[in-house]
Parts: sequence; C-alpha cells; structure tokens
Amino acid sequence: HHVAPIAGDIHQVSPRMRLNWFPNPETTVWHYYGRLFIPSNVEDFHVLAAAAQGDTVGQPTVPEHDHCFEAGVVRRFGNAATAKLAAYYRNDSPAIDDNTLPGTALVATVNIARVHVTGIESAVEWHPGGPLSGYVNAALSHASAIGPVTGGFFPTPYPSGWFDQDHDQRLSIVASDTYALRSGFGSVTGIFGSGLTSGYPAAAPNKTGLFEFNPGIKVAPSFIVNAAAGRNWTFGATSLRAELSVDNVLDHRYFLK
Repeated sequence: HHVAPIAGDIHQVSPRMRLNWFPNPETTVWHYYGRLFIPSNVEDFHVLAAAAQGDTVGQPTVPEHDHCFEAGVVRRFGNAATAKLAAYYRNDSPAIDDNTLPGTALVATVNIARVHVTGIESAVEWHPGGPLSGYVNAALSHASAIGPVTGGFFPTPYPSGWFDQDHDQRLSIVASDTYALRSGFGSVTGIFGSGLTSGYPAAAPNKTGLFEFNPGIKVAPSFIVNAAAGRNWTFGATSLRAELSVDNVLDHRYFLK
C-alpha cells in the first residue's frame, strides 16, 4: 500500500512463487513468478521544475507494477565445475526510471508507460584440485520501453515508438582465470560489452527482439583486459598480502555512452 502526496493511495497484492525440482543430487531446476510492486519516492521532486514550466506541476511518479518470470538450471560436475543457465522476462506497466537535472547531481524518478526486459544468463565456474581456477559469465538481455514518460524535472524528448533503455547493453561477457601456487597468485580478466545506447538518429531502425543488437543507436563494442599479481606472507598469526593490479592492460579506448 503506497500513500503519497498528489499520487494518492495505490495498492496491490504481490504473490511470489518458486518451484524447485531436483532430478538428481547434482542438478537443480527452478521456475519463478513474482508480481512485484515497487513504491516510488514520496518526495515531490517534480514540483521543483514548476518555475521552468510556467508554474505547471508535472504528473506524479507512481509505483512500478511488474510481472516477473524466470526459469533456470544449475548443474554441478563433482568438485571440478559448476554451470548455470537462466532465462527471464519482465513486463513493467508502468516502470520506474531515473531523470537527472542537467548540469547537477539531482536525480528524480520518472514513470515509463511500459518496459519489457528479456534475457538469458549463463555462468561456468571451474575449480579443479590444481592451482588453476576461473569462471565465464555471459548475459544477453534487452530492455525495451515505450512512452509516454511522466514525472521528473523536465519533459524529455524520448523517441516515438519503442526505444532501448539507456542502460541497455545487449551482450556482456566476463571471463577470468586465476593461478595460485603456494604463496603467490596471478589473474587475468577480460570484459566484453557490445555497447550501451548512445542516441536515436532519425534513420536508425530500432527493433525489440532479443537478438536485434540495434547497432545504429549503440556505441562501439569494447573489450578490456585487467591483470593482477600478488604474494602472501605469514608471520605467526599475522598475514600480509601485497598485490599489483593493472586495469585496461591493452590500453583500449572505448565509450561507455
């Protein structure tokens, strides 16, 4: 039950259900459904924009209402490796997002009429008995929205029709290996991103499918390599660890947005 000035009283029953199935001791399968209710900030931020909008107070930001579905499986391969695969879908109507007053750190919440988020996530961890261990995480997701957008400080010229959220990056992959022997260790981590949303050129098509990367409205993909090495010393009950880490070893230049 959400009680806020201007927005009034809004309530919702929010059941959450999860079914787990264990076909064998090494495998877990699950299905989940949640009817989510996310209250908005009760502070009346949008009134601050009244002077710039001819003393017109904008619409309030109301709570987010979500239908959230998820299914996945985790498989353990003895003590050597673990693998996970999950898929999810979320339908927000409306959704809550952020709006920042240009040139400041002031952030207010806004409502987007509808947001669909679809994704597949996978992870593999290996940890055999030797000195080498590591993991690979990969995620493919698409957060697509359609207006109108209400609340916040000032009206925002969102594109007509469906558009990708500014935090939408279709493909993300992180892979890391660590080698630890006696008191020394070293690690290498690679981070790939297919590119965040940069803008909406008039001629750029914007498709809503999970495998539609919409390159016309994304920055270029990036691949960053980080490395670290270190050593541990033990003096009785005291442990000392020294580590040297280097970010972006290959000095790749990239745009976040």
